[in-house]
Amino acid sequence: MTHRAALPPLLPFNLDPDAHFGRALQRAQQPLPYEDIPVSDLDLECVADAYAAPRQTLRAWRQRAVGALRELKRRWEGVTLHLRAFQEPAVHQVTKQRDIGFLALLMILTSWADTGFPYELVQGLPAVG
Repeated sequence: MTHRAALPPLLPFNLDPDAHFGRALQRAQQPLPYEDIPVSDLDLECVADAYAAPRQTLRAWRQRAVGALRELKRRWEGVTLHLRAFQEPAVHQVTKQRDIGFLALLMILTSWADTGFPYELVQGLPAVG
């Protein structure tokens, strides 16, 4: 409610009970904000059109991107093996199906907020021991 971009309240504050009831009756005759026709965002329409226009080439783009990620994962196998050397056996048992080096790299590339997660994959998550 205090943010600049917040929508105004449906009924004003500080009304006496009778005025509040009268305004509530008037408001009940109107559609609620989520019942209105949605407003179309032109920026989102433009992006959707740009992505949907080359539908025939999306499969090739996706396969090329996945191929690049597979190659990156292959090149980072040594990092995962190095990190596994620091794991306790119990932690290794839990994360053995995860490529912890590649996950750490992806977190850096995507600017993931939880920068401590890769360390916790090596040392163990504090919440579960």
